[in-house]
This record gives sequence, structure tokens and C-alpha cells, in this order.
Amino acid sequence: MQFGIIIFPIAIYQMITFGRAYTQLPLRTFVMGLYGGGAAVLSQMMPVHILSQAENFQCVPVILSILYGKRKAGFLAVGILSLYQFTALPLTSAIPAVIAILVYSAIPMAICEQFERDQRKQRFLVSIALTVITLVVELMFLLVYLFIVYGINGLSRLAAYGDFLAIACVIQLVLMSTVFFLLEHLIENAQVRRRYQSLIDYNPVGICAFNVHNQVVGANAAFETITGYKERELVGKSRLELWFEEDYNLAGKILYDLYRGEIKKNFETAIKHKDGHKVEIRATMVPMVEGNKVRGYFSMITDIADEKMAEAVLRESEKLSAIGQLAAGVAHEIRNPLTSIKGFVHLLAQKAGDEDKSYYDIVKSELSRIEGIVSEMLVLAKPQAISYKPVSIQNKVQEVVNLLSAQANMQNVSITVDSDEGASTYGAPICGASQDGVPGARELFPMGDGNQLKQVFLNLAKNAIEAMPTGGSLSIRIQHLVDKVTVTFTDTGEGMPPDHLVKLGQPFYTTKMDGTGLGLVVSKRIISNHSGRIDFQSTPGQGTVVAVTLPAVSAVGSMEHSHLRDSLYSSQGSVPLEPSALQLPVVMNEETIPRVSISAATTPVVPNAASEPMARQESAVEDSNGFNLMASR
Repeated sequence: MQFGIIIFPIAIYQMITFGRAYTQLPLRTFVMGLYGGGAAVLSQMMPVHILSQAENFQCVPVILSILYGKRKAGFLAVGILSLYQFTALPLTSAIPAVIAILVYSAIPMAICEQFERDQRKQRFLVSIALTVITLVVELMFLLVYLFIVYGINGLSRLAAYGDFLAIACVIQLVLMSTVFFLLEHLIENAQVRRRYQSLIDYNPVGICAFNVHNQVVGANAAFETITGYKERELVGKSRLELWFEEDYNLAGKILYDLYRGEIKKNFETAIKHKDGHKVEIRATMVPMVEGNKVRGYFSMITDIADEKMAEAVLRESEKLSAIGQLAAGVAHEIRNPLTSIKGFVHLLAQKAGDEDKSYYDIVKSELSRIEGIVSEMLVLAKPQAISYKPVSIQNKVQEVVNLLSAQANMQNVSITVDSDEGASTYGAPICGASQDGVPGARELFPMGDGNQLKQVFLNLAKNAIEAMPTGGSLSIRIQHLVDKVTVTFTDTGEGMPPDHLVKLGQPFYTTKMDGTGLGLVVSKRIISNHSGRIDFQSTPGQGTVVAVTLPAVSAVGSMEHSHLRDSLYSSQGSVPLEPSALQLPVVMNEETIPRVSISAATTPVVPNAASEPMARQESAVEDSNGFNLMASR
């Protein structure tokens, strides 16, 4: 009965709290205190008989409740047991009994805080030592009692209890050891479970568990992040709901190997995100083996989108490096003889008759085209030194508009320039500027090479005009946004489908019959060198929007010296900055890693002055050509 009274509550508590960390058990202190006091009272109420002598082992649950429930549990257990003494025993017997309880509980009270921090072996030795001490205390109180009642004959009567006391000591040691190992097993199971659970919960690798029916039974936070599902949404789902139909055969083969006990390591595939898009992953799948049978499996996945992007960047770098080497050879081997050929063709054209002049004009035109290709390749062949000066974007845009006005008129294309303060058509001063070309105080100034930026704007504007062979309109909008300047080119041309858009910026890719495929590559390099970015958006049949964003410094209104203001807008368009005049912020270029994004917008997005141009959408997919591209279908 004593075994049942002391052990049964611990066994029940162990089953109820299975898998919980011991330090997080519900009402741990209260439960352990109630167990200690209650089990001790029941032990005293239902004693065990040894050699016809009644005995109880109330000290065992009291000591253990103090050691594992700390002092608050000890106070509760001792209080319950002491209260029972006064209700069940005469006062003359209750007082010594309570004193005995306080004495044998004093040492556990003193060491209980340290007890949990000790190793398991030390805890066991402490428990046994406390049992022995308790037995000694009980013997001392028994000896005092016999001496008071029987006087000097009490010692002889104590000897008569020798066999009884020996058996009682052994039983108490066994009880203490049994309950100790039950509690330790409870703690150890919880700790092991929590260690493994922490390994899963806080692992940066996405981990998901499947049962024998190929259904999800659990997933960690990293898996939720990769798939977009919450764990509660995943539980019960079939594994095939996360695969694309074209990969079902691969999924079946992997499953077959798993149930043969094989581990599938580091294979690359794609799974379906909650919103339907494809997520490229590297996965390892491990069978869950119980009793030599596969009862399920674990899937561990890593999102490799960034890795794929880095690989694409590396390939692009290698490609551009090869182009650079080729360009150097072309410049050396072709440019010099090309100059001679052009000279002789010019001489022959002067001597040719009217019938042949048209042919010579074609030859000269094609030679000029070859020379242009060589020049563009030279830009890629070697780094371009940038002389960092404040550049008036409004002036550069106006220069580009003036250069292209004739071509625009020939193709029936109207050009409108719209700044933060108003709009103008080509040929008129840009709004926000005075007639002498000095912009208003709102203008910000990118630091860089004015001629290179002009080359970019010229290339983009020319592409827009050529995209409207039957006429249309080109809108150029200049925005000054706190610490950046954005120039947006919006045309009403034919637009581009997504499969063309993602190829923009690839060397030698062009949609024009006479294009070289290098213009955007050069533009990308120039903007990247200026710590900026180029964003594209296009809708077939509706046109294309191109936005160039550059970091900029503060407005001219902050300059203290009028001579600097005057020289800033000289014919060259830029002067070196003095430290006291303008401050250049450090801008981290997020486009150092080239990328492309494609989103499913329905109409071109034209940015306003209060927002980023063509802000990236969450569903964007990024590429390696240095542009942020958004294709509308």
C-alpha cells in the first residue's frame, strides 16, 4: 500500500505531462507540494506492518517534493503533514512528531535550489544521503521516546526493534530510489524531447515530417517561410499538393527509395508556394524508422533562389569578361583597317557617277554602323573612369530632347518633359528652370559623369521613339525624391511580352533589325557605376515605362556662395563640389547584384512624386541583367 501511495501519483503525473520540459510543467510547485503532503498523510493513515509493527514512510514524498518542487512546495507539504498531526494525534504526541518533520525537512529545504543544477549521479547520492539522515533522526526520536517512557530500560527495548528497523531502512531506501528514478525519467524524457524540438523549431533549414500516408504531420517555422503556409494549414495535406504535376514522377521515385530505407541527399527541384509560384529548393529526405519499419519521413529543404541568382550573376560576369576580351581584340584588329576603308570609300564616292553614289552611301552607312558597334564594345572592354561632379538632370534631359527633336518629328512622335514643378514640350525650357538655365531650388544633383548619364538618357529616349514607328507620344518625367532623382520614360509604343522583357540587358540581344544589342548593356554599366538602378515595365499593346533612379545630393538653395551657383550651370553642366557646398551621402547600391523582376500588373505603373518608381512587388522574380523588369500581360 505504501508503494502505491507514494509511486502512483508520480506515475500519473508523468503520463499527463509527457514530453513537457520539467521546468515548464503546469503548476509544478503546487502539484509537488500537494503530492508530498498528501502522500505523507496517506502513508501515516495506512501504515505498513513489518514484523507485526506498524510503520509508515511519510518522509519519502516530503523530501522528494522539496527537492523537485523547491521551497514553496516544501512549505506546502510540511504544512499539510504538520496540520494532520494536530488533528490525528494527541497534543503530547503531535508536538514531537511536528518537530521531527521540521528537522528532517530542514536539510532538503537548504539544498533544494542547488539540487536541480547538480548532475544526475550527484542528485541520486544526495537523495540516498537524505534518506539515511532521516532514518538517523527517526532513531534518535525513538530513542528519546523510549528513554522518557522506560528510563534506562529503553535501550534494551530499542535492541528488540533491531530486525524491524533494519527492514524498515531497506524499504525506505528502495522507495526513495524508485521514486527518484521515476522523477528523473520524467525530467530526462522532457529534456530530450525539448532538445530535438528546439533543433527543429529554430533550424534555418525548412523541416517537415510526413506520416506513412504521405500526409504532413508537422513543420517548422523555416518550412512555413519557404512555402508560405502556416503549420496548421500544412497538417493533413498530401505531399503531392506541394509538388508541381510535372514533377510527380520524380516524387514517386523518391518515395519508393525512401520506403526502401534510402536517404535522398541534396537533390534540386521546385515546390509550389501557397500563392502558386514556383520555389526552387535543395532537399534532403530521410526515412523515419521505427522497429525496422519506415513509419514516415522527414523532408529538409533550403530555398536556393539567392544561390541561383548568384550563379546567374557569375555567368553574366564571365560572359561580360569574354565580351571585354573580344572587344579589345576587335578594337585592335578592326578599327584601324576600318578607318582606311572609310577613307578610300569616300574618295571613290567622289569619283563615282550619280548611278553609283547611292551604293556608296549604303556602304558608308554600314561602315558607320560597324564603327558604332566597335565603339560600344570598347565601353564594355575597359572600365570607364568617372569624374564625380554634380549633374543637372534637367539640363541633360533637355539636351537629349533637343538632339532627338528632329527624329521625333520625322516619326510623328511628340515629346513631353514633366518635372516636379510643371511640364513642357521639346524645344521649350523645362519648367522649374529660368531662361538662363538655372534650375529652381528643388532640384537635386546626382554625382557622376554628365556625358555618360546623357548617353543613357539618349539611348532610352531613342529606343522609345523607335518603338513607335507609326507615331505616338514619349513622356519624360523628372522627380526629386528626398535623396534621389528619378527619370521616367513612358512611351505609347507596342510594348513587350514577358519573354522579351526578361532578356533585356543581355549582350547582343535586340528586337530591332539594325540594333547591336549592346546599348542597354552599356546603359546598365553606367547606371550601376553611378550607384543607381534601371526599372522596366511593359504591357504588350500599351507601351513601356523605363525609370532610372540615381542617388542625389541637396539642392542648390543650400549653397552659400553665388559663384558656385553660377559655375554649376556653366556650359559644361557640372563643376567639382566643395566640401562646404554639398555633401554626398553614402549610397549602398542594391543593384550591385544584377536582377530582374517580373510581376503580373495589368497596366503600366507611372510613378508619382511621393512614391518609388515602379515599386517592386512581392511576387517579383529577379534576373541577372541588372534591371528590375515588370511585365504586364
